[in-house]
Amino acid sequence: GKVARYHQGNVKDFVHQPIRMALPLNDGRILVCNLLHHLGYFYPEEYRFEILNDSLPQLNTYRVLIEAVALPESNKVMVTTQNGAFILDTADDKLFPTDSVKFHYAYSQKFNSTLVDDEGHCWFGTHNGLLCEGQRFSQSNGLSNSSIRSLAKAPDGSIWIGTSSGINRMKNNEILCLGTSDGIPEEEMEECGALIMSDGTALFLTNDVLLKFSTHAFDIPQKVMPVVLTGVEEKKKKVDSPDSI
Repeated sequence: GKVARYHQGNVKDFVHQPIRMALPLNDGRILVCNLLHHLGYFYPEEYRFEILNDSLPQLNTYRVLIEAVALPESNKVMVTTQNGAFILDTADDKLFPTDSVKFHYAYSQKFNSTLVDDEGHCWFGTHNGLLCEGQRFSQSNGLSNSSIRSLAKAPDGSIWIGTSSGINRMKNNEILCLGTSDGIPEEEMEECGALIMSDGTALFLTNDVLLKFSTHAFDIPQKVMPVVLTGVEEKKKKVDSPDSI
């Protein structure tokens, strides 16, 4: 099929490359940001780009955009940068922090990744723990490392966490740490370098390799406990040994 190419030569006022992030919006626009933190809307049908840094000077207080995720059932986008996070209302072009983000500043202003779960909760992977809704998860309460590099959500709702020392899974409030015995190297994962597809296939980037595995491979089947007879009664008469029946 036809491949469209967009660049400064055919898009007016297009951002300088390299482009760090592109997030499709519900109305057909694409939220685009480059490594210089120039953020704006790209209109692919019109070959037009509208920069937001001039109308939203607050953007210039942030450095190095990391990731943007759409909040469910709204026109809002959660944007993570290396020194904090903010919400952008793409309908009204307003930028504002949230109380949950302010809470996270108490622990870290080095944000590495963002995820919105099935219930609409925002998770932040930071240099000093995994933060969500007033909770903090770190090495002290089960993670393999407190430096969170990447986040991804599996079809079953579990959250997969790339750290500076391997990959963890959070499911039903339980943390599973994967290591070399599982085929997972205990090394640093790349920022935002995680993706889980609809069939449960996971892709994680490290500094030098791409890891591919099935998240279903780590599902623990429910054990069926054996029934052990310790004694029986027949017509309300106790029988000492089951072998006598």
